[in-house]
Amino acid sequence: MDSTLDVNKSLTLTRKQKRNLKNNEKRKQRRQDPTKRKSNIDSEIRHQDAKKRRFGEEIQQEVKKLETHLPEEIKKDIEINISHLRAQQVFAQEHKSYLKGQKDNKILSFYRRMPLDLMPDFRNPKIVKPLDEKEFQTLQTTFLKEKESLVREEGYLRIRNLCTLKTFISGCEITDYYVDCATMMCYLNMVSIQVKPGRILVYDSQIVSKILEENYRRVQAFKEREGFKLFDHDLILFPICHQAHWSLAALDLENRQIRHFDPLTGIPDVKLTNKIKLYLDYQVIARGYENNPMTPLFHSQERISEFQLQKNNYDCGVFVMMYARSLMMNKPFEYTQEHMPLLRQRISLELIQDKIDEIF
Repeated sequence: MDSTLDVNKSLTLTRKQKRNLKNNEKRKQRRQDPTKRKSNIDSEIRHQDAKKRRFGEEIQQEVKKLETHLPEEIKKDIEINISHLRAQQVFAQEHKSYLKGQKDNKILSFYRRMPLDLMPDFRNPKIVKPLDEKEFQTLQTTFLKEKESLVREEGYLRIRNLCTLKTFISGCEITDYYVDCATMMCYLNMVSIQVKPGRILVYDSQIVSKILEENYRRVQAFKEREGFKLFDHDLILFPICHQAHWSLAALDLENRQIRHFDPLTGIPDVKLTNKIKLYLDYQVIARGYENNPMTPLFHSQERISEFQLQKNNYDCGVFVMMYARSLMMNKPFEYTQEHMPLLRQRISLELIQDKIDEIF
């Protein structure tokens, strides 16, 4: 009976469909065979280059459509599609640069995982679940406590720190809604411990300020202790607060890549990442490492998508929290300015309950 079904199925397929099925089966077998998993970097570079060109051609075609007389709803869909294509084009270029760096530095092992794709799919907008009645009541009860009391008995975060995550009310002082250092560090440390304990290192923002001043000898954080090594992590995060503005530098030791995320401009500051690189080189010497774990290191100078940037002057801290969360959980960043009021509530609830919520 089964053979009869297979014959009937084969008769209904076209020649092209049969060829595609055969090729898919070959690819599946090749992936399962450990001796055939080594990829050709040159062919992968050509593949990424072709993808970039194809996305560019598609963008030009979509732009030409916008110049014609079309209804506003159709134009809006075309603009969303263009933004998605641009995000894919940027990622193809970033992946190509990464592969070229591997080839030029003669790294023998091919990448163990794909570089983190922070480009969201704008055709499927992210939905943040609002707080239910019980969660909202918990939040309001906490905010009504005395400002100097602790959010949790076992913690060090106070209510006055947590109040910086309140949703902005028109007419109030904007500075009251700037995320402070205590809230930032408490949240990043909580996520790092619960997601990958011992594999993510988060530098204190005050220490990062000293690093940027190049006071390397004064920075005594993370001293060597039994079983601890500075470079024995998958990810090192540097939350930066400069002139009342938050940004994030992230060092991916697995992929040998350092990136800087600025939610205001979207343009990475290479001078800033170079200062962090100098500090880490100094730590290699100070700690007596025989080989520099920082070599080779690739600087990613691609700007992040304009749809992921803040559109006001007080949500930079929340953006940085979500950048760091996405990096630690290895998920794409799919949040925009419209999500920020709800994210402020969700982050506050996580800090109160000392537990990350994987719903959003």
